[in-house]
Amino acid sequence: MDRKALVETLFDLWQMCEDEYKRRFPNELPINVDVVRAVFERADHHIIASEIRRERQGVRADREKEDVEPPTEKQLDYIEFLGGDRRKPRSKEEASEYIEELRRR
Repeated sequence: MDRKALVETLFDLWQMCEDEYKRRFPNELPINVDVVRAVFERADHHIIASEIRRERQGVRADREKEDVEPPTEKQLDYIEFLGGDRRKPRSKEEASEYIEELRRR
């Protein structure tokens, strides 16, 4: 969520709080700004923390995708030489593990 969307979300939340307060307490003084400010500071913190978590999860997923390198031709040839299926491993790491497994047979 970008900063503009965050501000818009908080403004909408402020408006909803004010409308709800007026609906519930039509003859009362205007809503206490200090109370609303405290609510918004907490809401802002929660929204930002949620966005940071979501962003970090996305970065982790992207890194995991980037870290997966396909097996080398040399690995695939060796797997075939050992009698394995060269289509089985999807990454260098899987190919290495598969080679070790084939060598133990």
